[in-house]
Amino acid sequence: MAWSQRCEQWAREIRESQDLQISWSIGVTWITLGVLMLSARVLGGLHPEVDVILQLGLSVALLGLGVMSVGYVLRDRLLANSERDQVLCIVGLMSSGIFCGTISSFPVSSVWAFSLMALITVGSTLLIGSRLLSFFSTDSSVEITSAPQIQPAIKTKKTESVVEDEQVIQWLSRKRQSDGSEVLEGMLRLEMAAGQKQMSAHAVFTPSLSCHPEIECEPLGDADVEATIGEVYPHGFRVDVRRNTNADNPLAVEIGFQAIAAANSRHAA
Repeated sequence: MAWSQRCEQWAREIRESQDLQISWSIGVTWITLGVLMLSARVLGGLHPEVDVILQLGLSVALLGLGVMSVGYVLRDRLLANSERDQVLCIVGLMSSGIFCGTISSFPVSSVWAFSLMALITVGSTLLIGSRLLSFFSTDSSVEITSAPQIQPAIKTKKTESVVEDEQVIQWLSRKRQSDGSEVLEGMLRLEMAAGQKQMSAHAVFTPSLSCHPEIECEPLGDADVEATIGEVYPHGFRVDVRRNTNADNPLAVEIGFQAIAAANSRHAA
């Protein structure tokens, strides 16, 4: 994907996700704070040697807030692959800001204070590293790619695609109505393991719809499950599935869905 396309995709996802907006605000705040503190230390405006105890307390508080901020950004939640890339970029900004702030506040005039601060810094680094490992080891999203977009000049055209992996099989049809609205119909297949009571999956439309669609879904077959629509975006939605019976055995769940996006102003014109 070209940089321009990736930037456009990131900008769209940030506009549509309050969680990403908060995470980017935290990342920018940390890198700004770190650069300002390091600049003050280099220019002589910050003197950790004046009060070692106070400076040590401030440094510990800075590291503690940094670790909590990283933990918040890396918390377990459903994310598309592009959103995961953004989260990793945000964590990089935060880590750089925390590093700059820690270096600028290191008390070098006292051996015991320096040693204690070094131990605390190593511990904080290990905590951040463990959160990153947990983030990488969690499959927080199941990506589904829809069929190619139809040409605007064609009133109605049906296309289908099948995506198979360990958890999801999808067929999808996408067509444009005469009034300019788009209708997507498809089926998700989720494989629930023995002991698994609930799971979620992301369906991603490529390209995105012109607006937030209205989506309905229902389980197919005789599986005793509940399926509900979670977050909805122009580029997709999340579906949450929960078993109503015991989870002693594996279960294959088929879910049919329909998404309707109203015509935008250009089509209406």
